[in-house]
Amino acid sequence: MPGIGRSTVAILGPEEVLPWGTGVLVGPRHVLTCAHVVGDALGDRNAIGKNEEKPEGALRVRFTVAERPTIIGAKVAEWSRYFERAELATDETADRFLTRDLALLQLDADPPRDAKPVRFWHPADPVRCGWLYALYQPPIDPSTGKTLDATKPAGQWNEIRLLISPTKCEHVINGVKYFEYVLGSDDFLQRVAKSKFSRMPLFAKPSTGYIALQGDHGQVSFRNIKIRPIQAEK
Repeated sequence: MPGIGRSTVAILGPEEVLPWGTGVLVGPRHVLTCAHVVGDALGDRNAIGKNEEKPEGALRVRFTVAERPTIIGAKVAEWSRYFERAELATDETADRFLTRDLALLQLDADPPRDAKPVRFWHPADPVRCGWLYALYQPPIDPSTGKTLDATKPAGQWNEIRLLISPTKCEHVINGVKYFEYVLGSDDFLQRVAKSKFSRMPLFAKPSTGYIALQGDHGQVSFRNIKIRPIQAEK
């Protein structure tokens, strides 16, 4: 979560100087924290934090992103009571396990300018299966007017064939050729210079190394992995 330091706040009671817990700024005037923190700050975790009804007491939120801390008043806007671990083991509360111990606070004023709401998600990555990340992508498909996409829907297997050689590299997805390129060519180096890889001096330079399989945007599976050495063209 980028910038989490500028999103973190301290939760204070009506008068205390020391915080009872922390929270995160999740919107222009909203802070997410725990119900038990609110209960502690208002004087009684069990009597307040375990109440089905949201409390009406006044809270304070302290921001420390500027040179001097800023304290802003707040009240509870949304509420999901605090459950003890033993309570969560009962049939009555088991279905509420994922929504326990949450409090959404509404600030009385705008937060400091340097405070930034935390981002819990990332915009969809436009790069698709088979592309050479940030460097090469398939041409436009005349039948759709969009970038060529030969992949199958989630849940079905895709077959990927990668040819890597000093004279030609080729990406083929489910029998459809996407593109070819030459490592170290003028075109390749120009594309690298315009990408994030320009800051990596060894990018695409080693002639030997490991073959790695990556999946960082959800569940991914691999099968029937075959590696065949080929003779370089003379």
